[in-house]
Amino acid sequence: MEIENIVANTVYIKARESGGQKKGKSKKWKNYLQFPHYSECLYLRSEIDVSYGFIVEKQPIGKLLFQQFCETNLQYSQACSFLLKVQEYETSDDDGESRRTLAKSIAAMLSPSSETPCSSQELLWCSFLSDQLISKCLSVADHATHESEPSGDIFSEACKQVRTFLAAEPFREFIETKYFHRYLQWKWLEKRPVDKHTFRLYRVLGKGGFGEVCACQ
Repeated sequence: MEIENIVANTVYIKARESGGQKKGKSKKWKNYLQFPHYSECLYLRSEIDVSYGFIVEKQPIGKLLFQQFCETNLQYSQACSFLLKVQEYETSDDDGESRRTLAKSIAAMLSPSSETPCSSQELLWCSFLSDQLISKCLSVADHATHESEPSGDIFSEACKQVRTFLAAEPFREFIETKYFHRYLQWKWLEKRPVDKHTFRLYRVLGKGGFGEVCACQ
């Protein structure tokens, strides 16, 4: 029994030492995590929720892939950045100074640059927002930069309309791209069954009345 423990300990230590190296990775585990061709996952479109609210707002991997897709289009990328900044503003636990700085940067995203005439709204990423709403956002943002404790919901209406914009044509384009195919591959992998054969056991760490505790990978 003592020899068995020595052997088990040696295997366990070597596994820990090589955990971050290529040679220490299990071939079986690599095969288990390998993505199939995306065409084998297309059937999942009819089995899962394919909506903006679910994929982008409730699935972390979906949100990341959608952001990567939006980076291929300047307008979509700016819209995503706006939502992220507003989210940071609304959830900021820092002092008022941080919120005032964020309010100023958000307002800058809604303002035409000095090289762009104010009348050229089509050149702005937020051209789908009304002039009235943009003016209101700029006004409340300017007011927030002078408040000691700026309100957290001053951009809520603009945020709602930007979200509606992204959930329309940009999202429809997204679900026809490789980014959405990658999302389906992840969902396929997520559905794979996990059982005791998925893990590699190294040694028994302890035993109790309800079973054994093993070191595994």
